[in-house]
Amino acid sequence: MRSRPRHVLSVTFALLLLQGTVFAQERLVIWTDQPEMAFVSEVFNVTGDLQAEVRFKPNLAAAFAREEMDADLVVGEFINTPVVTARLLALDDLIAGLGERPLPALIESSRHGDTTRLVPLAYELPMILVNPRVNLRLRDTFISTEEILTNSRKFSRFDDDRPIRLGFIPGYDPLARYYLLRLRGVEFAASLEQQVRWDTAILDLESDWLDRWSAAIAGSRAAEAAFIERYLYDPPARQLERNRIAFAYSASSDQLDWQRRLDAGYRWLASQDNRVPILDTVVWAGIPVESRRERSAMAFLEWFFSPATQEDLILKKIEHRILRFGYFGGFSTLGSVNRDVLARVYPEIRGQIVPDILLDAPPQLPRYWNEAVEEVLVPLLNDQMIDASDLSSEVRAAMNTWYLQRGD
Repeated sequence: MRSRPRHVLSVTFALLLLQGTVFAQERLVIWTDQPEMAFVSEVFNVTGDLQAEVRFKPNLAAAFAREEMDADLVVGEFINTPVVTARLLALDDLIAGLGERPLPALIESSRHGDTTRLVPLAYELPMILVNPRVNLRLRDTFISTEEILTNSRKFSRFDDDRPIRLGFIPGYDPLARYYLLRLRGVEFAASLEQQVRWDTAILDLESDWLDRWSAAIAGSRAAEAAFIERYLYDPPARQLERNRIAFAYSASSDQLDWQRRLDAGYRWLASQDNRVPILDTVVWAGIPVESRRERSAMAFLEWFFSPATQEDLILKKIEHRILRFGYFGGFSTLGSVNRDVLARVYPEIRGQIVPDILLDAPPQLPRYWNEAVEEVLVPLLNDQMIDASDLSSEVRAAMNTWYLQRGD
């Protein structure tokens, strides 16, 4: 689910790394949608006799459906679906033997029947950028929708009905409304038919709440849209600088890197009791049942999930001037790496690490969910003409049509 820009390795650099991979008597074949794996394989290949060969698959879920499986290991996003996990080996013994257990909430969400088929590497969080020029009454670390609304009402200014400045505008980021609904308990998950299930009553109730909540800030959805149109070429960061908005939504990876420092302050978007939803873009690792090098894949994962290895990769990445935040663009699923390494490298997150116990994992997702959200759900959530209190019927019809046309 990446419609927004991301820091990635340059194509030239990634190709050079891939061309530089040395293949010994045994090659571990890795399918991945993560450009950073080219760099990781180079580091791994100097650690011993086992060598890794990276094959880039921009859509891993589609590769599982359409291509002959020759991977020994898969690493990427949006593979925590029933179709994919059914084709992966159980990793419970591997996880039990690790020195530090990865984020438990994510481990639980990757179960297939009685076994765990995926192990999570990294995750992102929803961030609310805060205007540093405004005296806002906020808690440390977290911010709730109630706090956004209260402070936005004090900040917003109108000329008649025309907004001059607005506290918060969900429409600036296409995914903001989606994650606001996730925060409120709306959950889209895989069904037995591999399409989408959700609680109709909760979706309709909370989408109606979201419309009323945003209207309480902007006056109306039409006023919000007019404000966005007026300042179409000014991104939210510039709107904050020019004191036109008090808050802006962002994914953590879009704001944090080791070279650039945040001018704005930030809080994690959270419920009133400080629970933070993990974004859908979790990076997972798994071993296909077709793997011919299961023991080598297990050895790679054991190396991968060592805190010392992750620290080495993070520091080496900075030496190579790879700007992408943290570990695969996010926080490590090993809490010690976040506290002891990332907080040292990225001053902005010191004292801001969210405890594991406060993180809410996404459910096992429907197939091709990143595409479905971008092409179906986001347009519906941002359509002013749809009756929010009856959103479910619109979503159901559109999703059924989209999956039918998608075919596989």
